[in-house]
Amino acid sequence: MFRFEQETAAKFLREVMRADDRATIFTIGQTPSLVQSRETAGKSGRRYFRLETTKGATAFFDTVKFAADHLSPKFTRRPTTCSCHHLGR
Repeated sequence: MFRFEQETAAKFLREVMRADDRATIFTIGQTPSLVQSRETAGKSGRRYFRLETTKGATAFFDTVKFAADHLSPKFTRRPTTCSCHHLGR
């Protein structure tokens, strides 16, 4: 994550989210990682500046599925699925 991305994310959390809103932060690296679960916007903004830059391949779609599973209601009947195809040659 570049410094300007951290600053932009922190600015969004400060200026767009209300004080009682909650944010969950995941990092996209070689494996999905939950950094923070449902914290206030202020705490979330400060947390962004402690994240390190990913230095390798990233598991973007795995992280999207991981986040969807984490954020979905606990007692749903419908499973969360993610069908991802790599189109590169």
